[in-house]
Amino acid sequence: MTERERGEHTLPTISIQVTGDCNLACTYCYQHSKNSQMVDIELAKRFIDKIIENDQSFWNGYIDFNNKNGVLLDFVGGEPLVNYKAVIELCDYFKESCIKHNKMSLYCHSILSISTNGTIFNDDIEALLKRHKGRIYTSVTIDGCKELHDTCRRFKGSNKPSYDIVVDNFKKFRKYCDVRNTKLTLSPQNLDYLCESIDNLYENLGIYELNSNCVYEDVWTYEDAQKLYWLLKKVADKILENYDDGKRRFSFFNEYFFNHEDHMDKSWCGGNGRMLFMQYDGKIFPCIRYSETSTGKGKDFHIGTVEKGITQTDRVCLLKSLCRDKYYDEQCRQCPISRGCSECLAYMYEVNGNFDSKLKTLCYMHKARSLANVYYWNKKYMEENSSNVFLMYLPKIEADALVGKEEADMLFEMSNLRFAKSMDANQDKMKSAEGGR
Repeated sequence: MTERERGEHTLPTISIQVTGDCNLACTYCYQHSKNSQMVDIELAKRFIDKIIENDQSFWNGYIDFNNKNGVLLDFVGGEPLVNYKAVIELCDYFKESCIKHNKMSLYCHSILSISTNGTIFNDDIEALLKRHKGRIYTSVTIDGCKELHDTCRRFKGSNKPSYDIVVDNFKKFRKYCDVRNTKLTLSPQNLDYLCESIDNLYENLGIYELNSNCVYEDVWTYEDAQKLYWLLKKVADKILENYDDGKRRFSFFNEYFFNHEDHMDKSWCGGNGRMLFMQYDGKIFPCIRYSETSTGKGKDFHIGTVEKGITQTDRVCLLKSLCRDKYYDEQCRQCPISRGCSECLAYMYEVNGNFDSKLKTLCYMHKARSLANVYYWNKKYMEENSSNVFLMYLPKIEADALVGKEEADMLFEMSNLRFAKSMDANQDKMKSAEGGR
């Protein structure tokens, strides 16, 4: 669910894990400790009541639902529809509890969301979608084209591919939900299929919002970054030629990123008071990546329980104090393209056991992406006869090494040199105007 779909206000994201189990065995999944546990329904209902009541003796200041337009109540797994009966019961209970507490407006401004792999659909799920139509949405993961998807997203046990089933169910979900976005996760195994994926998602499946990222894990090489640039350049040409209609969006191209980050008092990650996650057993976490299915037993970073509320105040204080100023080293502080270089605080904790140092697993990929954005935006501006310029902030010597001197020269020409020529032309006009007075 994108901010555009939620409306003007960003809703607090509250996730409930209805199962630790999944029927797929995706190669890049960060939940490496999945299990067959199912949610304790009564604990989940109590958790929902605490949200509706906004009981601050329970939340202890961590999150305040007062004066909010609603919540994004997201049901997750594993694969949540493995336990679809719990999803159905809890969705219905949320509405019933809103009515009971005279807070029907909360239900009417909230979003019920199911983050699903799209492999499960039946009559009961269809009835749920009909019953909450207009308030319930599904986020169905389709990794681009069939080849890309089936490389990584295969059924557990049988190892059978899942694409055909997912696309068939995607069309069924779409009858009741305006599903226009998907998450495209890139890993070294599926990188080669990126271009074909754009055509399939935009043209064949009618997806408008492509939210994409490279996996955070330490699996990327310098050669992968070089490959990513050339693939994104092809994608840029494809989008500008066929899909530049102002409706479609591919998150790898961002006009705001790829210069120096000045806001060191902030954090990219939302797992510090902007999100909340209830594990199947009633433990409460800042987000799912801190949970036992992600980090493994004994290393979770829970901040409370449904029985006792938010009790780990030392952890809460630590999380709310985290910002770039605390975990950036000198190299990150000085990086000329640090803006948009994301981090996952939970993965940082999983690897380091603390929050002292930003992981640099995506450093090369971010640099490649920055150069692809130089190409995309400046080509777009020039085709539109716009005077806008997207500057290349990555040092030229690094660009030369990553994409070759000839390509880097072309990027430099269409960005920084074009900007300099524009500035010179403006100065000449000013001098000419002054001379004519």
